[in-house]
Amino acid sequence: MPTGWTIRDTEDDGVQFLIGMRWGALWRLAYRPWVAHAFVRMLRASPESGLEKTWLSVRPAGPVVVQRWQSAADLRRWARDHGEAHAEPWRRFRQEIGGTADWGVWHDVRTPRAQEL
Repeated sequence: MPTGWTIRDTEDDGVQFLIGMRWGALWRLAYRPWVAHAFVRMLRASPESGLEKTWLSVRPAGPVVVQRWQSAADLRRWARDHGEAHAEPWRRFRQEIGGTADWGVWHDVRTPRAQEL
């Protein structure tokens, strides 16, 4: 490990979850109006899930959401829970649109400490 680097457990610092949609053909949204609603549902979580705050931005390439979670474990638990509101829309998106170049969903998980580097 290079001199001056520090590794520490950042679990107590919470995490940021970034998720966005890239739309290559926005006009096709008219044929699938459920997509925008499904994207929003994918991002909702119950208050006891560990989600602390959500920010939304819309860029020309598509929407971006940044969420602050209490811990990475809370985020993983929510993401893998098939009973949460996001599970069914995510499954439908993958089946109907996931194989096309018209749409894309990306995500990233960041720790607050990583942003300070």
